[in-house]
Amino acid sequence: IAGLLSVTIKFSDYVKDRYFYIIQINSKEKILEISKENIYFKIYKSGLSVFKNYPLFGVGSKNYRFVTCKNEFKKLDKNYVCQTHPHQIYIEFLAEHGILGFILILSILFYLIFRILKQIVISRNYIQIGSFIYLVKNRLD
Repeated sequence: IAGLLSVTIKFSDYVKDRYFYIIQINSKEKILEISKENIYFKIYKSGLSVFKNYPLFGVGSKNYRFVTCKNEFKKLDKNYVCQTHPHQIYIEFLAEHGILGFILILSILFYLIFRILKQIVISRNYIQIGSFIYLVKNRLD
């Protein structure tokens, strides 16, 4: 398996660019260099710029692309990159719903998780407890 992996890395430019290049990040200068070139960092920066310009309520659900792609908004902030979403869930929540919507969405999510956890613990159903731990562990990995 190791031989197949090394051959794949050696002969596939896609794999080199996608995975092997990221492994070589070992200094702050290298991270800054990559962040200036990488499109995802530019998209993240664009999402944070949208949040910075609309901090309380955001731009509204599914309106990210309208803000980043229109010329009058691009004049407002040069960091805007025309995309449908910022490709990172927390940045997307902040940009589209603002800090108030972000707090509301996370509050509802945590309320539901802890309510379900409370029901599982009270019922002492060991299969549900194991399943819940498995889901949480896999989500954190």
